Parts: sequence; structure tokens; C-alpha cells
Amino acid sequence: SVKMKAARPLLLVFLLVLVGVDLGRGAPDHHDDDVHHDDHDRDHDHDDDHGEDFDKIDHRLDKLTSRIEDIRDRIHQRVDPDNINKARSFQARVQKLEGSGCDDQHFQCGGTDPECQSYLFVCDGHKDCRNGADEAFCELPTKKGDYFEGHIIWDTCTQRKPDVLGLEVTNVKEYDYFTPVVKLHVNILLEYENNLFDGHVSLPAVGHYHLGHHTISVIPPEDDRLALFCEFDGFNQDRCDGHIAHEASGEVCAEFVFVRQNGNHHDDHHDNDHHDDDHHNNDHH
Repeated sequence: SVKMKAARPLLLVFLLVLVGVDLGRGAPDHHDDDVHHDDHDRDHDHDDDHGEDFDKIDHRLDKLTSRIEDIRDRIHQRVDPDNINKARSFQARVQKLEGSGCDDQHFQCGGTDPECQSYLFVCDGHKDCRNGADEAFCELPTKKGDYFEGHIIWDTCTQRKPDVLGLEVTNVKEYDYFTPVVKLHVNILLEYENNLFDGHVSLPAVGHYHLGHHTISVIPPEDDRLALFCEFDGFNQDRCDGHIAHEASGEVCAEFVFVRQNGNHHDDHHDNDHHDDDHHNNDHH
């Protein structure tokens, strides 16, 4: 028992040490909590920074996508066949005003290497221009059933003085042995009204389309010997500049602008007979 009493102080010290250790382990460390919260706040701030970065990247991607779409639309407009033909049509009109550098019997090859070739060589199946321009645009602007309506600009020679001059293609014949020229059968349809009489008339006629000149020429259908011509620019196939000229002298005495019409037209004129409502069959074209 004496030994047990002597050991009690040591046991008490040992127990106090153990309790102190446990208390030290179990006590909350506020410094660690502060560090943990600081780390959490920094992580949260980093998340906010990343969110802003993603928003900026997303905004830039939207702008880039919009620019790509805009560039794509511009490219599409530049290569659009209608826009290309409009540009070529405008160029052809400018060249007509300024002159091509070739005489009336020759075709201007154009491009960066101007060259004149005979109109007889245009659309003959062989490239005669160094740049091949003489075989580049050989599509006919007319086919059977096409109808062009002409509106007067000025007229000093026709007695009927038509308000509307129609040109209807009734047949197209291509020559295998001579491709630069195509034969046409047409009806010239006149509608007119003046102080003496009014009415309409249908005049069957024969003509040709010259691929080199891009021109329809109609042989005079009446005794007045007035011929009809309609010149395309080679690119716009829905419009041609028309004029009437005296066959013998070539003097132009009337001008019209012809525009292609779609759908049914002038069904009351399709009897293909020379018909004049006012019965003035002796009047002139």
C-alpha cells in the first residue's frame, strides 16, 4: 500500500499530460480556420475571374462568327451569277458608249489583251480570241414562245405610231453548218391609238439572231420596208434596245426598249394572220 501511495502522484501527472494532449488536439485552431476561409475566398475570386474570361471569350467568338457570316455573304454576292451578269452588262454598255476599238465587222475580245476578230468567227465552236471570249457567251436569249414588249422612246416613221410594240418568237432554227447565226420566225404585235384610228395588228415575219452582234434583225414584213432590230448587251437576256430603220438607207427612225414578259400574253393575237381591227390594211408599219 505504501508503494501505491507513492505512485499516485506519478499517475496523476501522467493523466494530466494525457488530458492536456487531448485538449490540445481537440481545441479549435482559429488561425487554421482563417487560412481555410482565405483559401476559399481566393478560390471563389478565381472562379469569378474564370467566369469573366469565359464571357469575354464567348463574346469574341460571337463577333468572329458574325464576321465570318458577313464575309461569306459578301463572297456569295460577288460570285452570284445575277450580280456578275449585271456588272458585265454595265461594262458592255460603257464599252458601247466609248467604242470597242474594232470596226462594225469585228468583235472585241476584250480583257487585258484587246483583240479584234471577225463576227463570223463568234460562237463557231473554235476559240479565235486568245482569251477565248468569242466562245464564252453563246447562249441564245430567245426560244419558241418568248415575248418581248417594247415601249416607245421616239418614232418619226411608222404611220400607226404604236404605243406598245410586241415581239413574239414563234420558232427558232439553228444551222449546223453556220452556227454564228440562228433563224427566227416572229410575230410583230402592234397596239396603237391616234386621232385617225386605233386597233391592233399581228405581222408574221422572218428574222435572224446574230450571236456576234447579240442582235435580232427582222426582215421588213410590209411594203414600207421598215426593218426591226433589237440589240442585247450579251449578258442581260431580258432586255434589248430596239430600233426601226429604213431597209435601203439604214437610217434609224424609231427607238424602243424591249423587256421580256413572262406568262400568257396577247392570246387574242395568236391567229398568226395579218389582222387589223380598224381594217386599215393599207396602212404602214
